[in-house]
Amino acid sequence: MNKVESIIKEELGKAIIDVAVKQIKTWAKKELNLLKFALDYPLIIPINQTKFIIDKFTISVESKNCVIVTKDNKLIHNFYSKKAAIFYCIFEKLCHYNLAFDVLNRDKKVAQVHDDLQFYSTKLTSKKYDSFKKELYYLRYLDARIKMQTYQRDLEKTITNAKYMKIWEKIL
Repeated sequence: MNKVESIIKEELGKAIIDVAVKQIKTWAKKELNLLKFALDYPLIIPINQTKFIIDKFTISVESKNCVIVTKDNKLIHNFYSKKAAIFYCIFEKLCHYNLAFDVLNRDKKVAQVHDDLQFYSTKLTSKKYDSFKKELYYLRYLDARIKMQTYQRDLEKTITNAKYMKIWEKIL
């Protein structure tokens, strides 16, 4: 009889804990939605080291140069820069679409030149090309490096200028 009683108490305790955990999860989801969608300024919610949420956007850091931004489970863009991805989401939330578009375009340029750099560096290390083609690839590689510096500087300037705009008075 004592054994049956202890088993019943144990099962009842587990059931109560399960119900409490479900209620806490439901409450937490409701509160999270209130925080995410009701505020005027963006709220950054970290999920783990490589994933976080800004408003309806989910940002996943895949590698140093690959940051995936999705909105409502639809791909927005694979950003080259984590900082550009964050600012894009913030500008979208604050309805500054021109700034968001500018950041997106500048990031696209940086990513394109980064891909060119990788392409030309693999061509330069290949042994199956003659000296003329290698020299041609080397010149294109140098041109891409110069463009990369310029485009990265432009992207950083855009982000830095955005930090000092009046839109941040809402947040601060």
